[in-house]
Amino acid sequence: MNLIRCGLVTLFALATQFQTAQANEEILILNTITANPIHIQGLEAYAGKGLHVFYVSAREPAISTPGATAKVRSVLRALPKMTIPKSGIVDIPNSDVPRDNFMSFNSLMLAVTSPDLNQLYLRNLDQTPVSDLRISSPQFQAQITERDYEYEILFRINTLQLAKLPRTTDQTILMDAKKDLVH
Repeated sequence: MNLIRCGLVTLFALATQFQTAQANEEILILNTITANPIHIQGLEAYAGKGLHVFYVSAREPAISTPGATAKVRSVLRALPKMTIPKSGIVDIPNSDVPRDNFMSFNSLMLAVTSPDLNQLYLRNLDQTPVSDLRISSPQFQAQITERDYEYEILFRINTLQLAKLPRTTDQTILMDAKKDLVH
């Protein structure tokens, strides 16, 4: 009985903390994780193209076979489009990524697009929709055209792979697109 009472007190304390944070508009601070900046080199082949960066929650394929891709459950954060310079070097700034108990950032997706595509939306290979915080209503969803889903190449790297990459003293992740990114 004491264990149950203790659990209820803890649950009540967490709910009170959540309500207090919400009242003080601190909810974003409590429910975000800061992703480290990333320095990517080796994108020379895509110079002049657009680069869209997505922090996503994805589920690994049920059967892990060559070419099997993860199923994206949710786009948690999409950065504004960047243009890949001739040098092929892109610096992705650190980002606050929303999270909750069910959806957490576990993969980074990089999409190369035509330079004139400003917004890119994701869907899975089986054409199932991906939850996206940028899509605020069914009316907004209806305005998205087929072109808004088009990319030339899509790279994915999960957080376990990111954790193994070298870092600078300020914790910037160093990535070589030619050897660290697969599509």
